[in-house]
Amino acid sequence: MVKVKLAIFDHDMTIVDSSDAITTGMNALAKGKGLRPVTKEEVKKGIALPIRDAFHALWGKSDPSWVDYYRDSIVDLEHKLIKPYNDTIPTLTELKKRGVKLAVASNRQNPKEALKKTNLLQYFDDVIGLFDGVAPKPSPEMLNVLMQRFNVTNDETVYVGDSIIDIETAVSARVCGVGVTTGNHGSGELISAGAWKSIDNLWELTECLTF
Repeated sequence: MVKVKLAIFDHDMTIVDSSDAITTGMNALAKGKGLRPVTKEEVKKGIALPIRDAFHALWGKSDPSWVDYYRDSIVDLEHKLIKPYNDTIPTLTELKKRGVKLAVASNRQNPKEALKKTNLLQYFDDVIGLFDGVAPKPSPEMLNVLMQRFNVTNDETVYVGDSIIDIETAVSARVCGVGVTTGNHGSGELISAGAWKSIDNLWELTECLTF
């Protein structure tokens, strides 16, 4: 059992199902830029990546203008399609009730905007993304910044994510990493990457952590 004061969450496929939303967004970009259409399975493999890297993974190239096009013409459509998991709000509410500080660390450019659209921003004490000028995961910088802001130690912090990148980030930051199987990786893969524990839904956090 791990005693925590700060629980940090990844965003996409961890607290929300954004697979359909991002697939729709990527295909809108493909249509606008004359690229081939992509499948949801292809998109899910790159959801944890910064958007430029996700473009490259899908199409073998990444033009800087695509980021501006996505932000200006597509991201609002994507945000409307993001759906919190059924146990996201009950889990966050329970953790706050127990006195745990909550934060989001995401490779999105601006995760706050996505959180506003799903009414989840109100549950978090802090949110950090690439617009904050930090290195993308799996660098530990996001987690280190949040631990400093909340004045907590590595042993008092847990990072929850669905991807191998998230677990590598937790390992690099020397915090307890919990992998959730709602994304593109199974329990065995997450544990092999260094997760302390693998869970199938967020509510299990309330049962495997102490506060």
